Amino acid sequence: MKTSRQMNLYSETPRLIFLTQNKDPFFAYLTRKIFSEIDTNKKGRLLDLGCGSGRNIFEAAKRGMEAIGVDYVAKAINLANNMAKKEGLKKVRFITADLLSLNPRQFGLFDYIILMEVIEHIKDYQKVINFTYNSLKKGGMLLLTTPNDPRQWTILDDYAGHVRRFTIPELRQALASFKKVKIYTVGFPLHRLTFMAYNMMMRSQKKTHEPNLFRNNKLVTRIYYWVGSVVLTFDNLFASTPWGTTIVAIARK
Repeated sequence: MKTSRQMNLYSETPRLIFLTQNKDPFFAYLTRKIFSEIDTNKKGRLLDLGCGSGRNIFEAAKRGMEAIGVDYVAKAINLANNMAKKEGLKKVRFITADLLSLNPRQFGLFDYIILMEVIEHIKDYQKVINFTYNSLKKGGMLLLTTPNDPRQWTILDDYAGHVRRFTIPELRQALASFKKVKIYTVGFPLHRLTFMAYNMMMRSQKKTHEPNLFRNNKLVTRIYYWVGSVVLTFDNLFASTPWGTTIVAIARK
């Protein structure tokens, strides 16, 4: 997944990358959200594009699925491979590759493809979405999340190297080839208010986002995870609104 702007996270230490991608309450919540759309009785093949250090692949492996993760950052792929070996996972594979250079069906056909927090990094996002359509079996599902609404732009978007945020109509148009599309948002109201408050505080102090602020010791990390999980559990009651921080799209071929 080559980005127009380098993701600042990947200049951090391996430990911080892993904690951010695998031990963050919001990313864990999104993983639970999209996997709730998957039939637990169906194993199938799963492809995670922009897999980072492997959070979604590890969840797929727990469910007995064959899973492939692809990311352009070798540092993240190395972290994922090391964790897979540590956990003794046999049916997973991680590949370092640029998403924009992939050929349709390069890895075969899949029952599920994940694009979680990926297309906001890519100018030619439609090319990647088209790849997912061509790489899904008939009836297969694309499970996609992306930041909602350009008006919600914060310093976290700057830190992440986002090139855009999407509106729901824009995303629906991008998924027009799919037979059936379900779209909703998550992260309203508390998660959104937290983002706004943090953004205002940091900008008023002329500071940039510092990920170590939430991960400088184990106790702080645990408190951050617990509080974040409570906030997202409450916000889940309002997932049918269009005002959340993040769009979730389930598209069936």
